[in-house]
Amino acid sequence: MKWFNLYGLIFIIVIMVPNIIFAAKCKDGFENKYQNKLVETLEQIGRFTCFGTMIINIPHTIFGSGGIRRINEQKFSGKGGVDAKARRDYLGRV
Repeated sequence: MKWFNLYGLIFIIVIMVPNIIFAAKCKDGFENKYQNKLVETLEQIGRFTCFGTMIINIPHTIFGSGGIRRINEQKFSGKGGVDAKARRDYLGRV
């Protein structure tokens, strides 16, 4: 499952534990003195987008998947007139 990041899920669970404990102890929550709905909405969108991208991997951005290497190999597939030695030298540095 290359699209799922178990370590990201574990990290999200660990950083959410204090929030869950606070919500369980303080049923009333806290007083929000800043009453701007746009900012609150953007904050929630940003928060849950970060959570999602920590758990779900975006294709070609996964470390160790070879996604970037495959893109570079396609770049030097012989269609651009690059010789085999230049291709080998370039991919050896990646």
